Amino acid sequence: MALCVASATAQNVATQERVPRLKLHKWLDGYTPAESDYTYIGFIHSASVPCVESTMHILSVAEQVGMRVIIITKESPQYLGEWLHSLSRQGRAGVHHSSAEVFADYGIEYAPYGVITDKRRRALWFGNPNRLSRNQIVELIDNNKKSIKRCRSQK
Repeated sequence: MALCVASATAQNVATQERVPRLKLHKWLDGYTPAESDYTYIGFIHSASVPCVESTMHILSVAEQVGMRVIIITKESPQYLGEWLHSLSRQGRAGVHHSSAEVFADYGIEYAPYGVITDKRRRALWFGNPNRLSRNQIVELIDNNKKSIKRCRSQK
């Protein structure tokens, strides 16, 4: 019973539902990511090896498919790993720090955790990014594009 309750409260994200609007003002090194049709929002702790690995994997795929990457962390800038500062300075990812409220808005209780959204903020996928392959990301985006085309052709 306790496991069911714990997993039920672990996140506030549902597929095809709109995710909470990100009200981000504390961008690391002043880099704000450009708008894109698809966004990966990654919730991490910068000292966690699984978080580093999943972020680097997602970044490599995101650059191939044109998806922007936003990294959310609860840590203050002085405690962030140098690898995050480097990603931000290179313009590879927007890093938002000191964001306990964003974790709370999304109901995130563990990291790494990720959400892929379309430009209307609808969740296409959510979960542990270490279980997400390049092919799955490409398939999610392709299926979403096909769905949009079908909707437009029916009008």
